[in-house]
Amino acid sequence: WLSKLIPETQRGRYFGWDQTCVSAGMLASLIFSAVFLGNDQEGVPGWKYALLLLIAWLAFELGRRLLRIVPCPPPAAPSATSASFGWREFLAVSRQVWAHKPFRRIVRWMIINNLAWGAYGGFTVVFMRDELKISDGHALGISAATMLGIIASSMFWGKVSDHVGSRPIM
Repeated sequence: WLSKLIPETQRGRYFGWDQTCVSAGMLASLIFSAVFLGNDQEGVPGWKYALLLLIAWLAFELGRRLLRIVPCPPPAAPSATSASFGWREFLAVSRQVWAHKPFRRIVRWMIINNLAWGAYGGFTVVFMRDELKISDGHALGISAATMLGIIASSMFWGKVSDHVGSRPIM
């Protein structure tokens, strides 16, 4: 569906802007969290983490409600073939898709990449706090520097992707 909205020659810049906006939001939340938690070496009271969790939930709810107002075209009327599409057909199509070797490779890459980056944040904050004796607030501030690098480079990589393609960039 995205290829119908964004011309191929503009897609890299679009994704560059998209990544920049996401990273800017993450940067803002990391800086806010770092300032809010403070630099107390004795530990952070549990209510501060609870309040941050509440703020995150409220932001999620706001985003969910905003998505409701985005215009969405009505779904197409089901055809005779799609109405009879059951589990057996779904599994048959899924096996055909999974049989495609490049698809399996990208799924494996995405799983490994997401596991690695997901674990990275947790391990680095714990390492900085426990081994380097850095407060939670400072550790989050250091993590925010990563977002600055992403923000600074996303637009560049989007433009490069428009010129040379996305595969060489990945």
